[in-house]
Amino acid sequence: MNEPQAPKILVVDGEDHTRDICCLGLRQAGFAVVTAASAAEALEQVRVHGAGLSLVLLELNLPDMEGEASFGALLRLQPDLHFLLFTAGGDPDAVQRMVETGHAVYLGKPCALAVLQEEVLWHASLHPRPTPG
Repeated sequence: MNEPQAPKILVVDGEDHTRDICCLGLRQAGFAVVTAASAAEALEQVRVHGAGLSLVLLELNLPDMEGEASFGALLRLQPDLHFLLFTAGGDPDAVQRMVETGHAVYLGKPCALAVLQEEVLWHASLHPRPTPG
């Protein structure tokens, strides 16, 4: 009998320290985590893991692409993705447009690690992915 796999979260953040802390906290909460430091890396991770991703934790200030463009590119690649927009900045109008798609919610940073874990758990549970097997 196959055991259910942990929900897989893609953490996209250009800051190594932030990405590392998020990964550690999410792994401690029982998630499988893959990472990307740029929009280009995020697109590659979605190509590889797209159907298995429960949620994308997306920083909107990436080094190679602005937030709404990276959101759109990822969503075009995997149209049923859901996002937690985890950012300290960004254009409020762009954030609102992304949220209005029904594929994203906003969580400002910084926030306590426990809050991040709780938000990811909640949103990943709303959008379960099929378990291979």
